[in-house]
Amino acid sequence: MPEYNISATAELKLGYYIYLLVDPRDSKPFYVGKGKGARCLMHLDAEGPGKKAKRIRVIRKANMEPRVKILVHGLKDDKAALKVEA
Repeated sequence: MPEYNISATAELKLGYYIYLLVDPRDSKPFYVGKGKGARCLMHLDAEGPGKKAKRIRVIRKANMEPRVKILVHGLKDDKAALKVEA
């Protein structure tokens, strides 16, 4: 499994954030999450029977990759991120 990293500068600027995983075939989001650091990239290795992992596998079988879109960033803490995510 690859290790995903982002630069310390980017991590500092992002703070807590809300992100989408987007299906490039129809440009529709299929997952909304909150994170900090490289959290949004870790889903790209999702395995198992879940909907998210299955969707990623289907996208890859079409020779494409899911897109990660940062929707909101610079949130001060996890509580603020939870409110926005909801």
